[in-house]
Amino acid sequence: RTSVRPARTSAICVAIGSAALGTSVLAVGGVLRWTQAIVAFLEADSVEHAIRLAISLGGDSDTQAAIAGSIAHAFFGAIPAEIVSGVRRRLPEHQGASAPPRW
Repeated sequence: RTSVRPARTSAICVAIGSAALGTSVLAVGGVLRWTQAIVAFLEADSVEHAIRLAISLGGDSDTQAAIAGSIAHAFFGAIPAEIVSGVRRRLPEHQGASAPPRW
């Protein structure tokens, strides 16, 4: 892609600003994970696509997928119901599987 739409730029800024409060993006490995996650988001056309792209990069894929998915969620909106229900089925009850979704 040759340009980033303004809405995507805003979504990236909001997600990075929010996540940076609890994460050091200045760590050597952290910068690489953030860069890869942002690239996955920019190439994606949905929340699921962003997560799958981030996972496909390998390495610290759970972190990359969490970052890319967060940015994609801010931009694309709701997480597909089938993903939410699949995650909730796999969570142990003490980790919130029985609690109503917050998103």
